Amino acid sequence: PLRSLRDLPLTLRRTLLAVRLAVLSAALAGAVVSATFVALNSQVRTSTRQLLADELSRSQRTLVEMQRENQRRLVLAAALLAESPSLRSAMSTYRVERQADRVVRADLTNTVQHELERLGRDLNAGVLLATDETGRVFTGYQRDGGALPSGLDITSLPAVRHALDPAFVSTSGEPYLAGLQVGDGYYGVGVAPVILDGYTIGTLVFGERVDSALVGPLHKTFDGDVVASAGGRMIATTLPATVAATVLRGLADASGQGHAIALDGQEYLAAPIALGKTQDGQELQLTLLQPVTPAVNTLTRAL
Repeated sequence: PLRSLRDLPLTLRRTLLAVRLAVLSAALAGAVVSATFVALNSQVRTSTRQLLADELSRSQRTLVEMQRENQRRLVLAAALLAESPSLRSAMSTYRVERQADRVVRADLTNTVQHELERLGRDLNAGVLLATDETGRVFTGYQRDGGALPSGLDITSLPAVRHALDPAFVSTSGEPYLAGLQVGDGYYGVGVAPVILDGYTIGTLVFGERVDSALVGPLHKTFDGDVVASAGGRMIATTLPATVAATVLRGLADASGQGHAIALDGQEYLAAPIALGKTQDGQELQLTLLQPVTPAVNTLTRAL
């Protein structure tokens, strides 16, 4: 018993050392586990962002192809209408009388306009314009009933110049496609020459409006947000109006698919789809916005 009492301090010291080693081991294990979870959290965020970027890329390719098909339809519609005998006859009469009298007769302009209104309604056109051989609009039809600006000059559109002169070299991959601004409205348009007896007497411009009617269906099929813009101007969006200004600032810096922008505290991946430039050089664009933050948070909370 006396020896046991003498060994008690040593036993206590050994016990305390063992406890300290156990605490240190637990702390070290906790640090390793924490570091592992931090690294895993970061990896999950990176992997999730990449997966969403890939998904956005696939969606973008699908919508780009849909847009190309839609644009081809615009050109086809313009080309078919340019073959209308009644329309070509009315435009030819207008041209001949204008050149002879050097005065624009209202009755001849109205004849062409009435024909455009009939054809435009039949094909559900957003806009259907007729230009003379110089590329100036002399009459047309708008589905919303707005008044066309008098003497609208769209000769700056490469599509119009190419239609009037096939020898014109366009830098666009689709020489008969363009964007167009008419009043407050923006349109994606196809252009076709009106040819009579081998001479180009003008062009027809057939277009669909870029607005909420276009953005809404895309929002449903894409399962993300969509923004339609012209230069720095917002045309339509599925985002709340309170973040519209932030959208414009973010889109100004967005270049290419998978570009991250912050909107109202949320991270989005932006993928732009070009629709063409207007006569004033504004780039018409659809931008797909895929939210990243909710998906990343859902996965990381599980960790």
